[in-house]
Amino acid sequence: MIEEAPQGAHLIIKPGVYRENIDITDKNLTLIGYGVTLKSAKRNKPVLLIRNSEVRLRGLRIENSTGQCYDIMSCACGILILNSKVIVEEVTVRGNANVGILSVNSTIEIFNSIITGNHGDGFELQSSLLKMINVTVNENEWHGLSVFNSNLSALNVLVMDNGGNGLSSRTSKVDVRNATFSGNRYDGLGLIDTNLTITEALIVKNYENGVFALSSRLRMNNVRIIGNRINGIAVLTSTLSSSKTYIGGSRVGIVSRNSGLKLNYANISLNSEHGVFASKSILEISNSSIDFNEENDIYITRSSLRLIDSSLRNSKVGVRIENSYPHLMRCLIGGNDYGVVLMGNSSLKLTASRITDNEYGIAIHLKRCGFLWDYFHGSRKGLTIVESIINDNKVNLCPEEYFVTSYKS
Repeated sequence: MIEEAPQGAHLIIKPGVYRENIDITDKNLTLIGYGVTLKSAKRNKPVLLIRNSEVRLRGLRIENSTGQCYDIMSCACGILILNSKVIVEEVTVRGNANVGILSVNSTIEIFNSIITGNHGDGFELQSSLLKMINVTVNENEWHGLSVFNSNLSALNVLVMDNGGNGLSSRTSKVDVRNATFSGNRYDGLGLIDTNLTITEALIVKNYENGVFALSSRLRMNNVRIIGNRINGIAVLTSTLSSSKTYIGGSRVGIVSRNSGLKLNYANISLNSEHGVFASKSILEISNSSIDFNEENDIYITRSSLRLIDSSLRNSKVGVRIENSYPHLMRCLIGGNDYGVVLMGNSSLKLTASRITDNEYGIAIHLKRCGFLWDYFHGSRKGLTIVESIINDNKVNLCPEEYFVTSYKS
């Protein structure tokens, strides 16, 4: 039927189960098949191969390829797309031996479809462009979406319960809106050398990190990252800019190493260790609430921090400063065991801020301030207080005599 069809033909397939390996090469076709299931007849072959063609698929089920994936042409996958332009509508790709859909050097648009239960990745892109709208990618045995040297645009997608990452991306550009990444075995999003924009998304209960980024650039707006087992966000040699983001219920809300973070209107709460942990990083946090974390709201080491118009409340330590030089402006630090702890060669500048209702307002890391050990005893520390209030703490400054000549208000 396909071999005899003229260019531009619309082929309507009668309902039924067809066991064959379909090859569409150098064709411009539309295949419509509501009630049609395509299954592989040969091992180590895709159920549907599209090469050098423009194809529209509608209403098909493509499933149960068998065998291995030895090379690009001998791969048991659902759909293999090579050097083509393909539109996929209302299609289910499930239960294939390897990848559900594999695209190389192609452009794909996929709408209102399901990619599920494949024994490799759900969707793998290589040097391709993919647009997804209203798509579910779930219960695949490896990554839900794998993106290599490609562009991905996704709207209204559900990526959940996959055996690897929800999204695994390398050297790519990814734009996601109205998405859920949930219950994936590794990271919700695992990114290497990726430019990510994510808006209005939920990243929840993934078994490792909500987002892991290496050498990447991240922009987030109105994203909720909740209950991921290790970190909400982990960034290494990356940049993160976020607005209206909630991060909670993980071991650490945000981990930053050798990275730059700019957070605006963030709420980072209820993490079992730290709200934010940063090493060798540059942070600017504004208009944010970081509270109810078990250990530290913010813990910085060898880092730069500007905290502006924000609050640190109801944790063991509001901000722990180790060999760092933060500036806190118009901030409230209250209800903690320790408002501020200075460790190592650190300095703190407070401007128009208030430290109140803590057990210890500002403390050097010594036994005299309630700690069990003398870590960094005798190191250099500096404190500058400008138009700020330190009051109603059980101990305002500890040890107070250390600060007598070192601060002014």
